[in-house]
Amino acid sequence: MKTRLFFGILLLICSCSSAKKMEKNRHLLPIVDTYWLLHAIKQDTVNCLSDPPPYIIFEPSGQYSGYSGCNRIFGHYYLTSKKIELDYSGSTKRICYDHPDTETAFLKMLKMEICCFKQEKDTLWLSDKNDVLLQFVATDSIPGVMRRVVQPETEEEVEELE
Repeated sequence: MKTRLFFGILLLICSCSSAKKMEKNRHLLPIVDTYWLLHAIKQDTVNCLSDPPPYIIFEPSGQYSGYSGCNRIFGHYYLTSKKIELDYSGSTKRICYDHPDTETAFLKMLKMEICCFKQEKDTLWLSDKNDVLLQFVATDSIPGVMRRVVQPETEEEVEELE
């Protein structure tokens, strides 16, 4: 009888602990398929009034895309539960008159050796081994940006969606 009571209390304690962890992580948005608005480069808040504003989105395919304030950006990323690596592929080459400093700084940071991320609720920080390079804030959509819909290519992918 005492053994059952002991295991019952132990189970209750473990359940409460797991519930607290789930509650803490419940408010985390997924990194993938979320629009991340650029909020700061290093420690400097971005005050770019471009339309659309600078952002990045990580696609489920392992590619990222976004906007740097004047040009579209794209590349690949590799994500684990604790690390992220970005492989910058390029950008379009429009001439920027309105926000060249923001774009230049954003592109420079994307080309750095980003290896780590930290996320708290709707904020995402990307960093190298020493410093936070970029800070983003999540949003549901970007005005003027159409969400790209990826069509399944195989019957197995169609079955996964159903």
